[in-house]
Amino acid sequence: MKKKSITELVHFFIEHSVPSSLQGKFGRWLVSSVDVPEKEEALQQEWMNMIVTPDQSTQRSWHEVRRKAGLEELPVLRRHWTISPLFRVASMLLIPLLSIALSWYYIDSYTSSCELVEYTVPVGERGEVTLPDGTKVQVNSESSIIYPKSFRGETRTVYLSGEANFDVHKDKKHPFIVKTSLLAVRALGTKFNIQAYSEDRKTITTLENGKVQITNILIPDSSFILVPDEQLEYDHLTKKYEKRTTDAMTTAGWTRGELNFIDCDLENILNTLKRHYNVEIKAEPYLYTNDLYTIKLKKDESLQSAIRIITMTVGGMESKITDDNMVILTALTSPGQGKKGGARP
Repeated sequence: MKKKSITELVHFFIEHSVPSSLQGKFGRWLVSSVDVPEKEEALQQEWMNMIVTPDQSTQRSWHEVRRKAGLEELPVLRRHWTISPLFRVASMLLIPLLSIALSWYYIDSYTSSCELVEYTVPVGERGEVTLPDGTKVQVNSESSIIYPKSFRGETRTVYLSGEANFDVHKDKKHPFIVKTSLLAVRALGTKFNIQAYSEDRKTITTLENGKVQITNILIPDSSFILVPDEQLEYDHLTKKYEKRTTDAMTTAGWTRGELNFIDCDLENILNTLKRHYNVEIKAEPYLYTNDLYTIKLKKDESLQSAIRIITMTVGGMESKITDDNMVILTALTSPGQGKKGGARP
């Protein structure tokens, strides 16, 4: 599993409440002998954000947990070890979590059925994966999905970083849940699209058919129901939601090799182009405004053609593509508000 995915997975379980069955799976993976350095580093990143000061009892408990789990010996202790933030993690999460995990570990000896699988698509590519329950997932460029090798328990939960389109296998007894860093999308049998890139300001869920419930992981009481051709946009900065009617098939155009932008700002458009064409794009900061644009690029549109269309649609800027495929966007005039965007010229 890649280092980035391990970090995100550890963060999910520390920050959010999850079913005990899923805690057990996570705990068994955590105490296993695979990816130990990466897991240790992920825990260290979490410890810096926690404020609980441990006592001597917590320290002793942490030693005992590590000993029973068979993890490598701790380094020689220094005098400042008593305030090591690693114990803050233990006091907040790892002691109760690993207690559950160790019980599973010794009973079932870390069977392969609880292994976590990571499916990652590189920049400039698209991929498709079938999950253990038969759900088909089309995965967009620079995206990752983490899922168990075998679904167990009351729900079928997967984790997404990036964008994917889900065609969920119907199973009324076991709801299908996709978790991003901020939202959880719950469905039975349905087809929907989620865009949740870490560098983007918004998480966007679009429903093609069926019905989904979207919940804010940090605020469980905040939830929305979508019906076909509805879209929910969540702004990470303002914490606001916007629900609208849209053409879900157009939104999922990327699964067919198209690039469709509906009421998108320039920053979102350029981020998508970077991932799709695997290029670096540098734009003068004042080109980023609140103006929204609707642009549709046909399948297999060349980079040069795509940049030309976007430059003409946005207006007030010029583009240059260097020999090493870097795109440079500059303003034609002094900084100012651009005109409202429209359809492809």
